[in-house]
Amino acid sequence: MPGNGIEAARSLLQLEDPPKVVMLTVSEVDSDIMASLEAGAVGYVLKGIKANDLIAAVKNVAAGDSFVSPNLTLRILTRARTKPAMSRLSSLTKQEERTLRLMAKGLSNREIGERLGITEPTVKFHVGRVLQKLGARNRVEATVLAQREWGGETDSSSA
Repeated sequence: MPGNGIEAARSLLQLEDPPKVVMLTVSEVDSDIMASLEAGAVGYVLKGIKANDLIAAVKNVAAGDSFVSPNLTLRILTRARTKPAMSRLSSLTKQEERTLRLMAKGLSNREIGERLGITEPTVKFHVGRVLQKLGARNRVEATVLAQREWGGETDSSSA
């Protein structure tokens, strides 16, 4: 699929009468699986699945259930038990975190650029990366996530 399947799923799920989305992919990367499910997909199936199993997965989803390839489910659950939960905010670069802190203060892209000494297109790039990494649909969602984690503290000596 050209482009990003996760973004395609997000777009589809914003339709007035959204379809149920099942990802059919070769990716076994945990972050791809989680991003797909957080985007609203109700299924995650690996390519190479047997035809009968694929049909059963689609039927289960159509009946209102969800489906994740069993070997992926076990692996994700095992890793979740053995690893401490990592904050989505910890995936941000320092520049993305500074950008998010200024977004959370309500600054425009132009104002953020002036504060950080970067161009407005560069700010837009960082905002896009922040939204993508946080799985947020817009600046408001990103700000709410950040404020929950930071406890409303958006000031930083680096911002």
